[in-house]
Parts: sequence; structure tokens; C-alpha cells
Amino acid sequence: MNRRERTFPRGLIAIMAGFALLAVSLPLLFWFRLDYYEACARCARKREVQEWLIPFTRIAYYEYRQEMETPLSPVLAELGYVDPHDHDWLIIHGTGPGTEELMGEGFPLAQSLVTASMGRFVRLLDQHLEEEEVGYWFARMSDPQHAYVVRNIADQIVQESYADAAAFRARLEKVGAHERALHRYRMGLLIDEPEARTPPRLLYERSPR
Repeated sequence: MNRRERTFPRGLIAIMAGFALLAVSLPLLFWFRLDYYEACARCARKREVQEWLIPFTRIAYYEYRQEMETPLSPVLAELGYVDPHDHDWLIIHGTGPGTEELMGEGFPLAQSLVTASMGRFVRLLDQHLEEEEVGYWFARMSDPQHAYVVRNIADQIVQESYADAAAFRARLEKVGAHERALHRYRMGLLIDEPEARTPPRLLYERSPR
């Protein structure tokens, strides 16, 4: 008596192969993806970016981008500190492909462009200082060496209220002197003083490629 060999239906084999391919492909899809944030060096708006890459390449087959306001960006627009411009997007930080960490040219500037205290700080500058003095602070907000110092100063300044310009100037000078002294201690003689310009604008210049 002949015994018939058992065989799997071809349809079932195809389905199993499909699931196996899917199980292998999905991790690859999520591994080869870039997720990062950018900031515009002209208006301080922020952008979330996702790039889905062809595996083992830097070629994106799908991109997702979403712009958003920061605490600073609407204040700059309201007070007239932004000119018509094409966004100058600088990568702040992110990840990908896989667990690789991204840290871009915008990371040091983000200290002053996207942190919570900067909108209120710029309002106080505009309210109490002359245009040339505001230009001094804008120059430092736009400088990678000084941005985090401005953020530290802003974090302290916005915690208080000020009766008049004299009170604001006195407090700003005291906090600023302390933070600049710490900055000089950390950086030594490597600090470059950026040029203050009027009208005040964010004037960051990209590094040469």
C-alpha cells in the first residue's frame, strides 16, 4: 500500500513566508529612521523632522516635518525683530539610524532660542533698554559661545518684576556680571565677543562647509 507524503499547501507556505519577511522588515524600517529637531536661526521657530531611510543608505523615501512655535518666536515677530526670510534650519539634536545620537550645529544656539524663559526675557529687554543695548543681547543669543550664558541670565531675570528701567538694568548687570565671570572661568581666553548690530536681529552665521 502506497503512502501519500504530506505536503503543506502552497498558500500556507506563502503566508508563512510573508509573515517571516514582515518580522524581518519591520525592525529594519524603524532602525533606519532619523528623528530630530531643528531651530531656525532667524526667527527661533522649531521643527520636528522624521526621515525614513532606505536601509543602509542616507536616502529618505518618506519625510515628515512639523513646524511649531517656541516661547521666543512669537515675541520676536510681535516686537518686529524678524525680517522676511527663508528659514535657516539648524539641527539641534535627535537620533538615528538606530541608536546613533545626532547633535547638530543648532545645539548650542538652542540654549537661547527654544528655552522657556527667552520670550519673557526679550520682552523685558524691549521694555527697559535702548535699541543698541538690545542689539548687544541679540548678538549673544546668536552666538554659540554665549547662548547658554544668556539663557542662564534669562532664567534668573524673568523670576522677578521690575518697577522701572533702572531697577531692571541694575539686576541685569548684577546677574550678567556673575554669569560672565563663570563663563570666563570655564572658557579662559577663548571667548570671542560678537558684534552687536542694530536693528536687533538674530544673526547667526553658519560654519563653513
